[in-house]
Amino acid sequence: MAFNLIFTLTSAGTDTGPFNISGTTNTGTVISIATGVSRSTLLAGYEVTVSNDNVTGGTIASTGTCTNTEPWIKPDPGATPTPTPTQTSTPTPTSSTTPAPLYTYYLAGGILASQSGTTYCETPGYNMTLTVQSTGPTTSLLLGSTILDGGVPYVGQGSDWIYAVSATSGDNTFVEGPTGFKYIKINASGEVIDQGTLICGGGGGGGGGIE
Repeated sequence: MAFNLIFTLTSAGTDTGPFNISGTTNTGTVISIATGVSRSTLLAGYEVTVSNDNVTGGTIASTGTCTNTEPWIKPDPGATPTPTPTQTSTPTPTSSTTPAPLYTYYLAGGILASQSGTTYCETPGYNMTLTVQSTGPTTSLLLGSTILDGGVPYVGQGSDWIYAVSATSGDNTFVEGPTGFKYIKINASGEVIDQGTLICGGGGGGGGGIE
């Protein structure tokens, strides 16, 4: 059964060639495959058909000014070529962390806690209208969260100041005072460092009790 071979010369001097190609069978018989093959033909790749399937290899010899002989071996038709690995792009990792939802609240202007009875608890009171956000889901669960004003931390004035807070815009500290309203303390980083309930005495006017 015949088989095809391609002989390719990778480099050679100008005085190399022409070339004779021979084959050797499995019984040691030498047969001629091609003669007088030019250097330029081998450089381009020379394909030949070998009619004797018993040929296992042979030689290719330069017969001109420069003489040299190189062996060749018949390729194994059953060999499985090793695939060339291809580089694939590395998937961009995606974050599995879902940002915590933000909840909207409304603050009144901050006051000194010691002056709540003559500010928040006196008419006309303070309106809770400054829109802020926090990850705390209720006004009772704001401790430790960060208060955001327009997406940036709200700069509070520390432990001596309180801020009335409500989930409803427009609540008034004087009106809400008799039943109580929530307040928080905010540090300079926007973190809620304390919280509680302030109840105003005397029907909403005068005095205030911080819980």
